[in-house]
Amino acid sequence: MTVAKEAEPLTWVSFRDVSWLQAFTLTEESVFTYLALSQFYDRTCNNEVVSMQTRYTNQTNAGLLSHTAIKEKLQSMIGIEYMLKESKPPNYFLIQKVYRSSPTNISLLGEVFWLMERYIRRHL
Repeated sequence: MTVAKEAEPLTWVSFRDVSWLQAFTLTEESVFTYLALSQFYDRTCNNEVVSMQTRYTNQTNAGLLSHTAIKEKLQSMIGIEYMLKESKPPNYFLIQKVYRSSPTNISLLGEVFWLMERYIRRHL
């Protein structure tokens, strides 16, 4: 009797939305909107909470909070958060999924996302 070998978990999974990329430019602000389209995005994260709270309010001329204001708001929250660790727009972004337990204490949850050449790649 032959025992079936279990499939090894994928280390790398990719995401790309060509339509979105043709319509928008990737920046430090828009990269989170792009990540939110992917299967990797946790809709219960603090980034989504802030997005939903400010989406239809007139926070600025464009109706959105500035990148700095969003970072400040996220630092006051407890829970899962996506943080931009490094960037060289428009071709390279390093995003970490973290758990924030206080304004100064964060723990990496083991997921890191690279956005290179317009592909999001997840590394576990």
